[in-house]
Amino acid sequence: MTVLTTLLRKHLIEARWMLGVSSAAFFALAVLTTWMTMRFEKLVATGEMSLTDRRFGFLRGLGGPAQDYSTTGLLVCWWNHPVLILTVLSWAVARGSAAVAGEIERGTVDMTLSRPVSRTAYLTSQVLFATLGLAVLAASLIVGIKVGGLFYPLKTPPTLLTLLRPATTLTALGLAVFGYTLPFSAVDVVRWRPTLAGATITLAGLISLSVANQFPDYEKLLQKLTVFQAYAPVTVAIKGEPFAYNLTVLLAVFAAGLVPAYAAFLNRDIPSNS
Repeated sequence: MTVLTTLLRKHLIEARWMLGVSSAAFFALAVLTTWMTMRFEKLVATGEMSLTDRRFGFLRGLGGPAQDYSTTGLLVCWWNHPVLILTVLSWAVARGSAAVAGEIERGTVDMTLSRPVSRTAYLTSQVLFATLGLAVLAASLIVGIKVGGLFYPLKTPPTLLTLLRPATTLTALGLAVFGYTLPFSAVDVVRWRPTLAGATITLAGLISLSVANQFPDYEKLLQKLTVFQAYAPVTVAIKGEPFAYNLTVLLAVFAAGLVPAYAAFLNRDIPSNS
């Protein structure tokens, strides 16, 4: 068993409940939204739901300008639901703050590094586990939709490739948040400060995106200050056009956080647990 495999197993044991419960919740949410999509399609077919219906206004509020009555749009718009987004953000901030500062606070990092484990391998295992966790959450949504489709017939079920685009973007969003939280963790000795820093930046980004259209002169600037502008699941699922650009932006933020995090962790002093 390699060092990385051993460390990943350790992280999984420690975070199994959070990841397991969140994945199960995402799966159940995806099955539920499949049923809701079937219901909406029936309402549209019978003329009981139109583009001026208040229910479509709610769906458009979730999905954005690209929202329509297609099966894909009705399914994926729920990937913008606050419960889902907050769960992904919580995982990203929690893993970022725990990666170094959390382990130092618990007194376990120096014990781990006292064994034949390099600092690079240790931090890489944290990055890999955070990535795998986000991928599992995104995959739970895809599996839930596919399983739900077996019980609730849909008009034009989206293909796996269609669902992979927004799922990849969702994973990349979590990685971006993890990326800008990790440097704070890499230089601290207590977990609450990196958690606060990551949560503050995330909240500022959400507020910036929410109020951007209220300031036409600064709208583009405010939108560029938040990673959430690059998260548009309905648009990438239906049109597919901004997928590569959005993915590049989110992964660039992730990479921009990794560089200083590795530099700080590889050169800092680790407090002794003794």
